[in-house]
Amino acid sequence: MRSEFMRCSQNLRLKLYGVAVLVCALIGCGGQLRPQSGTPSGTQPGTPPAPLHFLYSINCCQGPFAVYGFGEDSTGAVTPLQGSPFAINPSPGNGFTASGLTADPQGRFLLVPQRDSSSCCHFVSSAGYSIDSKTGAVSATPTTGSGGGPIAFHPSGRFLYSASPSGFPMPLCFGIGGQDLSTNQPIPGSPFSSGSCIQALSVDPAGRYLYVIINNSFIIPLPSSFFIATIDTNTGILTFPFPPIPTTGKQPNGQILFHPSGKFGYGLGIPPESSTVDLYSVDATTGALTFLSTQINNQLLNPIMSPGGNFLYGCLTSTNPCAVAYRVDNNTGALKPISGFNLGAGLGNTLVLDKSGKYAYALSASSTQSSSQILVYSVDSSTGVLTQIPSLTTTVPAGLVNIVAGP
Repeated sequence: MRSEFMRCSQNLRLKLYGVAVLVCALIGCGGQLRPQSGTPSGTQPGTPPAPLHFLYSINCCQGPFAVYGFGEDSTGAVTPLQGSPFAINPSPGNGFTASGLTADPQGRFLLVPQRDSSSCCHFVSSAGYSIDSKTGAVSATPTTGSGGGPIAFHPSGRFLYSASPSGFPMPLCFGIGGQDLSTNQPIPGSPFSSGSCIQALSVDPAGRYLYVIINNSFIIPLPSSFFIATIDTNTGILTFPFPPIPTTGKQPNGQILFHPSGKFGYGLGIPPESSTVDLYSVDATTGALTFLSTQINNQLLNPIMSPGGNFLYGCLTSTNPCAVAYRVDNNTGALKPISGFNLGAGLGNTLVLDKSGKYAYALSASSTQSSSQILVYSVDSSTGVLTQIPSLTTTVPAGLVNIVAGP
C-alpha cells in the first residue's frame, strides 16, 4: 500500500512539474507574457518580407546598359532586388540611347528607348521588357515594343499607343500605332492616321478618348493641330469622328495630364509654340475640351499627379532648383503653389511617387563619379509637403537616370 502511494505521488509531482514548465514557457518566469521567438510558419529564417512595391532605374552613360530594381517595404525603405541589376538586350539591329524609362499603368512592362539603326533615318523606338509581378525581376530580352515617338498607355494597361516622332521625315510618318499588350499583337486597323507626325498623345482616365497633337512643321514652322479620337475599350480600335470633336478656346499643343476625376485636364505646352500649363474642363459625354485659364506661365517637366488628385508635382525649366508643388482645387481644377516646397538635394526631374502615394523618391543632385543616391520622402496627405527621411537614403551606382514605379 505504501509503495503504491509513493508511486502515485511521484507521478503527480512529474505532471505538476510539466505544467509549471509549460506555463513558464508561455508567460515567462517573471510573470509577463513573452512573445514566441522563431520564424513564422512557411518562412525561411532571415527571409525579409516581400516588397510591397517595386522601383526601377536605368544607367545612362557608364558601362553596359542595365535596369536596377528595388523593393519597397511598408516604411518606404528600398533594397536592391535579387538579381539586380538586370542585364537587358536591345531588339535586333538596334542600340540603346538610354535617356529614360517608362512603366505601364499595371506595372507589367518597362519601356526603354533604343535607336533604330535598321532604317535610313535612325529614329528612336522603345523596347518593352516584362516584369515578374512576384519578384520584380526584369526579362533580358524585349517582349513587346513601340514606335519611334510619343507613347500613351490605356488606363487598363491593355493597349499601348505610339506615334511617329515629330522630328521624323514627314513623308515617312506612320501616324499612330496600336499594340494589344495582352496578345502582343497590333490592334486591328493599326497604324491609324497614317502620314501624320505626332507631337503628343494622351488618354483620359476612363480610357474612352485619345488626344492627339500633330506636328505640322516640315519645311517651315507651322502651328500644331489637335484632334480627339474615340477608343473602343474592348478592342482598342481608334475612330476619328466627323465632324471632329470641338475644342473651345485655346488648343493644347502638348501632352494633357488629366485629373483622376476626369473633370479637368492640364495642357502641358511645348516650346517654342507654348511654354505654359493650361487648365481645361472635360465634357464627360463627348470628351470635348474647353479652355478655362493659364495656370503656370512656365514649362512643367516630369508632371506627377498624386493618386487622389489633391497635389501636382513637377520641375519648372526656368527655376533652380526646379522642383515645385501645387495644391489642386478638386472643384475648379485651379492650382495653388505650396509655399516653401523643396526636395533638398533631390532632383525635381527625377521625382516619383510610389503606388500608394505615401512615399516619394528622387535621385540626389550631389552625385559623384562613382556613386549617386536615392532619397526617400514621406508625403503629407494633408499638405502635400515631402519630408526627407535621411536614414533611408540608399547609395546607388553613378549614371542612373529617372526612377519609375513598378507594380
